[in-house]
Amino acid sequence: MVPLCKKYGIDYVMHKNYPLGEKKNAGLRRALEKGFDYLIDIGSDDLLKNEYLNLYPWTDDVYGLRDFVMLNSETGDCRIVNERVGRYGVGRAISRRAVESLGTLWNEKQARGLDNYSEMRLAACGFLMKPVSSKVPVAIDIKGPENLWPFNYLDGQKYELYSALRGLSEQEKTAIRCLVSNKTSGHLIGA
Repeated sequence: MVPLCKKYGIDYVMHKNYPLGEKKNAGLRRALEKGFDYLIDIGSDDLLKNEYLNLYPWTDDVYGLRDFVMLNSETGDCRIVNERVGRYGVGRAISRRAVESLGTLWNEKQARGLDNYSEMRLAACGFLMKPVSSKVPVAIDIKGPENLWPFNYLDGQKYELYSALRGLSEQEKTAIRCLVSNKTSGHLIGA
C-alpha cells in the first residue's frame, strides 16, 4: 500500500507485521503525533462507504458499527452481521481523549482477539462503546483464506453481493469482483 499512500499524500508507518498488537500500537503512537478528533479502526480487509462518516453523531468517545457485511472473497457469498459490537472492530471510532487516556489500545504480544481486548480495555477505563445501526450497511469486511478470522457462514444472515456493493464506485466494485474466484455464479457480473 506504500505506493497508494505516497500517491495520495497519506502518512504511513513501516513496522513488522507480528505480533499484530505491537504493529497497531506503533501506528497509534505515530497517530498521536498528528492532530485528530477520532481514530477510525480500519483493517486491511475492511472497506468503509462514504456514508460512514455521516453515521456517527461524533459526540461520544467510542462508536462501533452494529451492521456490516462480511464478504467471502473466494465465492462472493455475503453475510450481514447485525449484533452487539465488540467482536468486530470494523469501523470503530475512538476519540483522541480516550486514546490519550489509555496510551495503548492493544496488547503488544497479541496477534488475535485484538478487537475484544481493546474494547474491554476501553470499557475498564469508562469508555463504553456506543453501537450504531444503519439502514444500509456502510462497511464491508472482506474475508479470504489469509485472514486471521475466516468467513463464517454461521455469522449473521445471507445478504446479496449486489446489495453489498451498492454505493461503491465502479473502481471499488471492479476490485472486489477481481478478488472473487471462478466458483462465483453469474450474479456477480450484474452487480
